[in-house]
Amino acid sequence: MPDSFLRPASPPSYTRAGNSPYFQIALYAGGNVLAVGICLLLWFCWDVLSAFEEPLLWAWLCSLSLRDIKRYLVTTARRELRTSSFLVCIAKLVFLPVVILWQLFEEVRDQLQAKYQELQQKTTNSQVSSCRTFRCTFFVMRVLSMCAQGPPHNSTPCFCWAARPHDC
Repeated sequence: MPDSFLRPASPPSYTRAGNSPYFQIALYAGGNVLAVGICLLLWFCWDVLSAFEEPLLWAWLCSLSLRDIKRYLVTTARRELRTSSFLVCIAKLVFLPVVILWQLFEEVRDQLQAKYQELQQKTTNSQVSSCRTFRCTFFVMRVLSMCAQGPPHNSTPCFCWAARPHDC
């Protein structure tokens, strides 16, 4: 028999603590305990917050959808605070819905006026024998365009039922 089989192996010399098998087992066990603790903590937090699941979801969705509006308001408020006083900024913030409605009115007015101009060009270019089909549309468009332009310069405004403006 060979001599190496009969002689017991000499125990290894561990100079550092990181080479010890007990230290490695302790690290693995500590990692497992830490992972289980984190999982239990997350489960406990979810259990506590599950009653608030719907409001948290709504808050998250609202924050996503209203982020651009908030950014606009913040940049506008910062710019205004740099250029004017605090009271002026508060007044502008109070009248913000009025300003938004006014801008919306101007946008709708411009779109209706563009549509009116388009319809007016179509009718002047084509020879329409009867103006009955366009009477209501053009009357509404003319009234809206008159409202958008303000009061007429002459004293007698022309509310014409004809399809073409030169018939007035």
